[in-house]
Amino acid sequence: MATILLLLLGLLVGLPLLRAHGVTGSAAPTPPPLPVLPVPSYAQLQWQLSEMALFLHFGPNTFTDSEWGSGRTDPAVFAPSALDAGPIIGLGLYLSPWDRHEPVYGDTVAYNEHYLGQMTELLTRYGDVEEVWLDGAKGEGKDMDYMFDAWFALIHQLQQRVVIFSDAGPDTRWVGDEAGVAGYTCWSPFNKSTVTIGHIIPEYSRCGDPFGQDWVPAECDVSIRPGWFWHASEKPKNATTLLDIYYKSVGRNCLLILNVPPNSSGLISTEDMQVLQEFTEIRQTIFSQNFAANATVTASTVRGGLGNQQFAPSNVLQESIYSYWAPEEGQSSWEMLFDLGQSASFNVIQLQEPIQMGQRVIKFRVEIWWMNSGNNC
Repeated sequence: MATILLLLLGLLVGLPLLRAHGVTGSAAPTPPPLPVLPVPSYAQLQWQLSEMALFLHFGPNTFTDSEWGSGRTDPAVFAPSALDAGPIIGLGLYLSPWDRHEPVYGDTVAYNEHYLGQMTELLTRYGDVEEVWLDGAKGEGKDMDYMFDAWFALIHQLQQRVVIFSDAGPDTRWVGDEAGVAGYTCWSPFNKSTVTIGHIIPEYSRCGDPFGQDWVPAECDVSIRPGWFWHASEKPKNATTLLDIYYKSVGRNCLLILNVPPNSSGLISTEDMQVLQEFTEIRQTIFSQNFAANATVTASTVRGGLGNQQFAPSNVLQESIYSYWAPEEGQSSWEMLFDLGQSASFNVIQLQEPIQMGQRVIKFRVEIWWMNSGNNC
């Protein structure tokens, strides 16, 4: 039986960290390395660790079989017969700035006051809100300016743990497409001043900036169906397609937010639920067995010396970003060796870094050594 060794090589912006942590018996433990700025806020970090979320497009358009409303539809058409919002866990919201039926739309001061009044109601009457979505939707023929900085300030004042999404942050950014696909690699560092809401540079939004001054991780939005609203004539994507999107979003350092629109009864359609169940089962099957869980791990360098258990390479096997391995200062490249001790067949490798300390790894290279032949590939 062949023994498989995985050789992991890294190239870094700064000092690398790979999920290691421990307690040393020394009276003077080696201090942790300095973070590489920028770093996430508490709310941003919790948001990123969640990996995925669902959101819903549900309103009059659901009942008029349309994607874009006119703002003049009779509200009475919205009549879901089986809606039960009670089981919803975690609340995010989108309040469109383009209120087409509001008489003061076009009067910048009056409309911004009206909008902030609506936002205040939403953020003070419905409990904790985890995310607020904003965009620059704006009708033609109106000289209208949105006071985004005032909106941001109010939202953060009323909901201290909320993250605000827009093209330019301040907390999370649009990835630049509606296919759920991030750049390879996608950096959380970003310069908010480079883009404005409604005017992005697609490649910059998709990939981020390794030298960016702001922490603004990307969010990948995509719908399970061809449209954002439910239409009886449309069918959902299959589970395999969702898995590919998962790899190209969550697997590239983004949060995947999947639109699953309720039907006209107010329920998620049976066919959509079936796809979601299959998608869950596929991911559980793929990640249910960690072949490296009992591996012997060594590294070419360890912070504080090769014998320092505080940052020992074996600690990368722990299931937490708060446990991390770190090399000695000044190491811009390094090697880690994972001896699995047995033959194994796999096609997915999951690598993470403790982003609470910043994002610094430029790329990885993985080599596999077959010990019975001495070859590697």
